[in-house]
Amino acid sequence: GLPLQLQVPPDGPNRSTITPSFPPDSSERDEAPELITIAEVGPPSEHQDIVFLSEGYQLHQREEFLADVEASVDHLSSIEPYERYIDFLNIWALFVPSEDSGADHLEVDPPTEVDTALGCHYGAYGIARLIDCEDSLVLSAAAYAPGEDVRIVLVGDDTYGGSGGAEFAVASTGTDMPEIVAHEMAHSDGALADEYSYGIDSQGWDYEFPNCSADPSSTPWEHWVDVGSLGVDRFPECSYTDYYRPTNDACRMMQLGVPFCVVCRESLVRTIYDHAPKLIISAPQSDTSLSLEPGESLSLEVDHLTVSGDPLWFSWSRVVPPSEDSSDDEPLELDLLEEGPGLSTLDLSWEDLPAGSQELLVRVEDRTEWVLTGHPPSMTDEVRFLVDVEVGPPSGDDDDSGGGPGSGCSCTHDDPPPRVGSEGLALLGLALLFIRRGCRARTDRP
Repeated sequence: GLPLQLQVPPDGPNRSTITPSFPPDSSERDEAPELITIAEVGPPSEHQDIVFLSEGYQLHQREEFLADVEASVDHLSSIEPYERYIDFLNIWALFVPSEDSGADHLEVDPPTEVDTALGCHYGAYGIARLIDCEDSLVLSAAAYAPGEDVRIVLVGDDTYGGSGGAEFAVASTGTDMPEIVAHEMAHSDGALADEYSYGIDSQGWDYEFPNCSADPSSTPWEHWVDVGSLGVDRFPECSYTDYYRPTNDACRMMQLGVPFCVVCRESLVRTIYDHAPKLIISAPQSDTSLSLEPGESLSLEVDHLTVSGDPLWFSWSRVVPPSEDSSDDEPLELDLLEEGPGLSTLDLSWEDLPAGSQELLVRVEDRTEWVLTGHPPSMTDEVRFLVDVEVGPPSGDDDDSGGGPGSGCSCTHDDPPPRVGSEGLALLGLALLFIRRGCRARTDRP
């Protein structure tokens, strides 16, 4: 498909910022939007929250709206990086019914207007297929979602169009809807710019995008150039005629129907991790002190978020107790037990650990090569287990008196007896017999 026109007007990347009330003032609309949960992974504070809003869908078109949401999510689940991280996302839908279907068309003569919930219209800023909406109405409605990191307005109109910005993305619902959603969502999600040219220069505006730079000698993607990533360099133009893009023609931010380039993909992954998802969902045994008896075995397990492709990396270690002269700022010393991809369970036997109280650590990492340098801290998670390893039974000896420390006689020998000649064997035998009888006699006394 053809790329959409402007991501933003030339005077800046963001729409005006409006802080909605939460919940919004009920007097602003007849009734609250209907909230539908598409996917709920965990608390909004720990996950990126995507919310779809309906515009130009009449009350009887509710199921049509939900079908469009599902089609958009299915498409996101089929392209990277969302395919790998789809299970990290909370996804909500807000059905806001409109009196009329579609949107205003200001690009035609004469213009046509309809009564819709969010005030969306084609022909924004004089560009035929650029759709914009009333900021206050979109933000007020979106505030009904539990989280709203990325807002996507689906406009129930078959005419091709859309837009993307910091506040929200907009997509028409024709045959290209899923592709448009992915492109416009990337503007709002990863702060990505269009990699095609608007045909105008930046007029001195020096804003840097992750994938669009005014300075070809110092771009945000230099680390990809340094490793010789295939096809990554500095190419004119990027949104503006005096800006540069990282790839020549292989990015969804240039045209629909192709993958995101490595630079855009990295930016989207970083945004997902900026919301600090907990890789470890739960580790039930970590809340209790476990015991390991001689001859027993123990299985430790963690529940975790899942990714497609290369699995998360697990490292299981024993925490080495610090020495008396160590300081608090010294790094943790670990005795590695086992590590590997997808190793979310560790099986231990009594013989694997020394006796005493043990602290075991499992560290989970997303080692994806999509984030090349400076991994966000949230790409690693860890949890500890406390295990008391019992002392084994004492080693046996040939003293039938049960003697030991404090018994008054020791009948075991750590060193082998001295070698003697044949002439001394009889005397040695008599001596040993006397010793053993003497031990037995003394242990029988009070």
